[in-house]
Amino acid sequence: MGARHRHLEEVRRLAAVAIAATLLAGALGGCTTTAPASVYAQGETGVRAVYSNNGLTGALPPQVRVPSVIAAADQAMGSAGYIVTARDVTLHRGRLVARPPDRRLGRKINIEAREGRDATVFTLVMKPSGDEATSRDIFERVLTRLGL
Repeated sequence: MGARHRHLEEVRRLAAVAIAATLLAGALGGCTTTAPASVYAQGETGVRAVYSNNGLTGALPPQVRVPSVIAAADQAMGSAGYIVTARDVTLHRGRLVARPPDRRLGRKINIEAREGRDATVFTLVMKPSGDEATSRDIFERVLTRLGL
């Protein structure tokens, strides 16, 4: 099985997990409604990213290493005006936490990257509530810095 095929399988798996999580959250949530997962291709190479339940998950090509993803996320957050408050990275897993310059907004962005079986998995979660447009903008900035 080629690397491209494995990468596509990882994207399909991520999409299935996001959709299943959305359905489960809806079933367990009682009267609350959840927005369906949305999947779009982003970047110059069409990296697929799934947005569901306040989080964005994308499967990057496996040759993109975790430290590179976290470095690109650090630069992307700075260029978007965010302040990085925590950064921890190894060869296999990385995490970055950032906040807007105005603390009164109360928003925090958690970005994680980890080695998957056939892809490097990127996850962005905004707390306390998500924003798909902002999440996708940040992901696009990361992809640009990675040349994707």
